[in-house]
Amino acid sequence: MPNMEGIELIQLTKTDFIQYLNCPKSLWVLKNDSENYPCGEFSVFLQKLTREGYEVERFVRKLFESTEGREVDLQTVFETDDGLFPPIV
Repeated sequence: MPNMEGIELIQLTKTDFIQYLNCPKSLWVLKNDSENYPCGEFSVFLQKLTREGYEVERFVRKLFESTEGREVDLQTVFETDDGLFPPIV
């Protein structure tokens, strides 16, 4: 594993990923300069991002659960002294 000393790890959600696909600069500002991020109401755009995030989750769940005996938990996040890690399925 590379030396991660001095690097601040951030959590990236499905919604963050979709936001990155739509506007990488917007996600950068949100994660790196959140005080200057233009927060507003839960806009139609944010509602769309949320719906798309759940659609991605349903697709991934369906993909992995098609394998006999597998369960998928996409909401759990494991955090250790080394950073955030997704669950191992």
